[in-house]
Amino acid sequence: MALLARAEQGWKKDLLSRLEAFEVAHACERERRQAALEGVRAALDAGDDAGLHAARIATKKWRYALESLGESDDPSRATPGALRPLQDVLGGILDRSALRAALAKRLREPAEVGTVRTLPALMADLEAERSELLQRFRAHGAELLRSVEAPP
Repeated sequence: MALLARAEQGWKKDLLSRLEAFEVAHACERERRQAALEGVRAALDAGDDAGLHAARIATKKWRYALESLGESDDPSRATPGALRPLQDVLGGILDRSALRAALAKRLREPAEVGTVRTLPALMADLEAERSELLQRFRAHGAELLRSVEAPP
């Protein structure tokens, strides 16, 4: 009888530790979700590189938290796959911003004799691409906010 009681006690302890881990993981996901949604809202409003970068990082952390929970049948819960396009667009915007900054620095340096200055045209192309990606971010971000904030 003592052996059975010890086995039952061990089973209950294991179940409680798994339940606690489940609750902690879901609490973490909710915190990451809130931070990501706030970041996306702020980036949609401002559109500046710092806000876009913060939104990308917060969205990435939320996606990792979702991935750690596995599949869900809950239609109101975002999926990692739904967050990837948003992250990709944000990454594209930030890549172009970084390249623009590097080119702007190069433009301030003296030109070498015999070189053609085509950097302004390249910078204009980058700005156009960034603007297009920013529009895509606005569409993805607005869709994400609608999908997670819609009443069940």
